[in-house]
Parts: sequence; structure tokens; C-alpha cells
Amino acid sequence: MPIVKNYNKLVFTPLGKAKADLIWIPDNSEEMSEYHCWQHETNEVWWWPQSLIRQVGSFTGKTHNQHSPIMLSSDLICSYKEHILRHVKSPFFQMLNGQVDARRYPSEKDKEKSKNSKD
Repeated sequence: MPIVKNYNKLVFTPLGKAKADLIWIPDNSEEMSEYHCWQHETNEVWWWPQSLIRQVGSFTGKTHNQHSPIMLSSDLICSYKEHILRHVKSPFFQMLNGQVDARRYPSEKDKEKSKNSKD
């Protein structure tokens, strides 16, 4: 049976800062833990897998409000696009809003088109 624990920590998600209040821990090692988060910017509730959560702040206190980068595949970025554009503080907002060259993150469909056009 999975475990649900109170967590109550600030975290960083693909949509920006959030408060994680619960963590769902599966009873087997094949599934990832998930975090129940309230996004600061919009107060929306999201469940995020452990792979997309970063701690805000450092355990050592030397790197306050810093965390390792969150990596999303181009297809995942495309699927979250409308949500990212509603969250201005998302680390992906500038890229999708045209302020950063989005060609650095082509989708699988774009890669296939590019490959077919070269043939």
C-alpha cells in the first residue's frame, strides 16, 4: 500500500515555485514518488513526479534559492506549452514566449520534418 506523507516544503517545478504539501510514496521501486503542489503564481494544484521537482534553497545554505536545472524533452515542453505560458515565472516561459530561440528545442515532429526535407 502506498504511503502519503505531509511534506510542507517549497519546491521548484517546471511551472516555477510551488509549495509541496503532500508526497505520495509508492510501495514498490518501479514507480516514482509524486508531490502534491500549489503553484505560487496561479495557486493551481499539480501533481509532479519526483524527477521534475527541485528543492528551493540548499541544505548547506551556501546556494540559497538555487537548484539543479529541470530538463524536459521537447515533446513534454510542447505538451505543457499552454500551462507554461500562463506561468510567467516558469523557467521555460521565455523560450516559449519567443524571447529565447525555441529552435534549440525542436519537437520530434519537427525533427522528422527536417529529416524528410533533407531527403
